[in-house]
Amino acid sequence: MRTALQATSFGAGLLGKALLCIAAWVGGGAAAVAQNTAPAPIRLAMVCPFTGGSADFGLSARNGVRLAVEELNAAGGLLGRQLEIVEHDDRADAAAAREIVDAVGQNAGLSALIGPCNTGVALAVVELAQKHRLPMIVSVATGTAITEGRGPGSVVFRVSARDDLQAAFVVGQALQMGYRRFAVFADATPYGEQGATEVRKALAGAGLQPVFEARFPIGVASLRVEMENARRAGADVIVSWALGPESAVIARSRAEVGWKVRQFGSWALSFANFLKGAGAAGDGALMAQTFIEQGGDTRRNAFLLAYYRKFGDTPIPAPMAAAQSYDSVFLLAAAMRQAGSAEREPLRVALENLRLPYFGVIATYQRPFSPQNHDAIGANMLSLGVARRGRIDYFNANEEVRAFLRAPKPEAAR
Repeated sequence: MRTALQATSFGAGLLGKALLCIAAWVGGGAAAVAQNTAPAPIRLAMVCPFTGGSADFGLSARNGVRLAVEELNAAGGLLGRQLEIVEHDDRADAAAAREIVDAVGQNAGLSALIGPCNTGVALAVVELAQKHRLPMIVSVATGTAITEGRGPGSVVFRVSARDDLQAAFVVGQALQMGYRRFAVFADATPYGEQGATEVRKALAGAGLQPVFEARFPIGVASLRVEMENARRAGADVIVSWALGPESAVIARSRAEVGWKVRQFGSWALSFANFLKGAGAAGDGALMAQTFIEQGGDTRRNAFLLAYYRKFGDTPIPAPMAAAQSYDSVFLLAAAMRQAGSAEREPLRVALENLRLPYFGVIATYQRPFSPQNHDAIGANMLSLGVARRGRIDYFNANEEVRAFLRAPKPEAAR
């Protein structure tokens, strides 16, 4: 009896295993069918420098994009589909970026491009984005010419503060403080050259011109001689337009010659590689900012907490790059929902005509773009930041309060 029972149990065991195998096969087949019939993800490309001297803002931008995509996917995705980011490191090299964007543009499965992050690189790829009719949201690069004069039907949009806005802002702030004799230090890249041009324009509007100007290459080790020359020219303030490492050289060189003048500059003075590279010499530097890494309103708090949990960066190497890139993804998402499509042309048209406001990290975006204006950031969204002990604070307490209101761009600025 025991043997029979054992045999029966053994037989049942074989039958059970067989049934389990069949169930697994059927279930696996069903899963495969479900997988094969699941809608393909909406794919976005990102092109920024993730290595090299510009990596601070490239990696911060990438993290902002990744965080936004994760949140959208966790909420069910878009149009019944998940989002996917295809990331490319252009190393801040225009030739490399052109190859990448040309390949991205030819890939019909990619709906839009976020980037590039450097002004010179962005200018080098605009024509390719136009050629392939690939919507391109620039969330970091600030060169005025990137969006200016593109005409109707342009595919290039931007969620960063143009150089002309930043230059007018910092020059205006310096003039209000009583400075009149400006020394302009700019690197010899398209970013630096365009920035210096915008500073001169802003000064000309006040009936002034620089008393001294300096140009220098990327990687310059010292600007002591130029500092001495600027001091001899009678400058009472410095305006710098360069990336973080070179801006740090400006600050250190000024300190080395013992010249106690204020350094104003573009948003690059908020980069971690400026703050670390300049050290104590960077304290007191003033710069244009769309986003300062401080809590306050619910949206900013949620963004910062989520960013810290996911990436652990505190302070964020380039907070503006992270926040602007995060908002860029949500603006693309809003356009896709409105268009009911992730196809390129419906997406481009929807971006120009967004009907519902988006309560973003940088601001409340109310019709951020129009057919005539593809820049989402207006002059009223800028705040004056100050470097203090390796972080950026609001220079004026009232700026902090105003920033939390996150006002939409006024009609006049569109």
